[in-house]
Amino acid sequence: YLRIWVLLWSSSLFVGCASTRVMDSKADALFRKGAALEAADYLEERFEKQGKESRNTLLYRMDLGSLYRTAGELKKSTDYFLEADQDADIKDYTSISEQAGSLLVGDTITHYKAEEFESVLINTYLALNFAEIGQLEDALVESRRVNRKLYLLRTEAKRKYATENPFATYLTAVLFEAEQEWNDAYVSYKQLRESAPWLSHIGRDLYRVSTRLGMNDEARRWTQDYSLSEEDRREALKSLDRSHYGVLFVVFENGLSPIKVPNPMWHQLPTFEPRWNPVENAMVEVTLEESKEVKKTEPLFDVETMAVENLKEKFARILAKRIGGVVVKEAAAQGVARATKNQALGDLTRLILWFADRADLRSWSVLPKDIQVCRFVLPPGQVKVQLTPDGVDASQQKQVEVQPGQLKVVSFRYVP
Repeated sequence: YLRIWVLLWSSSLFVGCASTRVMDSKADALFRKGAALEAADYLEERFEKQGKESRNTLLYRMDLGSLYRTAGELKKSTDYFLEADQDADIKDYTSISEQAGSLLVGDTITHYKAEEFESVLINTYLALNFAEIGQLEDALVESRRVNRKLYLLRTEAKRKYATENPFATYLTAVLFEAEQEWNDAYVSYKQLRESAPWLSHIGRDLYRVSTRLGMNDEARRWTQDYSLSEEDRREALKSLDRSHYGVLFVVFENGLSPIKVPNPMWHQLPTFEPRWNPVENAMVEVTLEESKEVKKTEPLFDVETMAVENLKEKFARILAKRIGGVVVKEAAAQGVARATKNQALGDLTRLILWFADRADLRSWSVLPKDIQVCRFVLPPGQVKVQLTPDGVDASQQKQVEVQPGQLKVVSFRYVP
């Protein structure tokens, strides 16, 4: 039982900090006031001090990928996301000793494993980063990896949630279309119709690609199903004129994802708690020379709901492990009492074990509440893009160049 006391001693040294979120109050304050680069540099310095093999390595890499992405440092963001993808996919973090220890003092002593939806989002952000810097083939590779992960979650893990990501599906469709892989684009748009039927322009997307493929019966079907007017159809086909038009794809990362807190029913278990997010949509105004066009963003992926439901779906498994931990703690305390012939020492062991067992509150804390999009078909030229979140004074502006026959992706982030 000496090993139990060694575990108790070591866990008491870090149990308080092991469950602490990687984004501490300073990093969070910098991020919220719009200083994403300063927050990233500060967090990177902390990461280097922690060491690359710490229990929170994956968390640091995911948060740093997000922070540098928000700051516009896409190269550094991509590097961190690539490392995070390796961490989440290849390594089996939980050793036998960690598993045994976690039954005694909780999961805070183990290396952090990404939630299933977080693992999918790593590749989603890699696809988005590559698309923004114009590496469309690399973006499609990551999009295919997203689809593969979702397929495995659906078929092997039998998950109901974390098995769809309409934003990733739409990005995949847009990328296939930009690369003129029309059949694959059409398949992706049809998948999008199933997962995001509310998307206002999905009918025009399906009509455009089916027309390009010469599928006249399908084109007529979408015309009827979505009551497409002659003007709708004309607008839908505009981007096929690749010598005179390009596509601007605007991504809006809105708000902040929920954070883990102790479950009020059992404090050793985590639950996701939504954070305050006042914005539902944003208005995007694009200006090219003297012409202006305004559209409202549409939500495509609800990170908040996905996080909450994904954790609920795994709750039975987490609960079973915690119940197993209760049995192990009791056995350890009784064993110490018998081995030492000292009931007081056994009681103390039990008390310390319960004190050390805390809910693992670690998560990818800088994710948005949701991801929204809008799409413009524009003549080539320098375009001013202004995004204004509804109901708050937080307009953002970027200047981009739209080229004929090319896809241009631009992202904005709002943090309350």
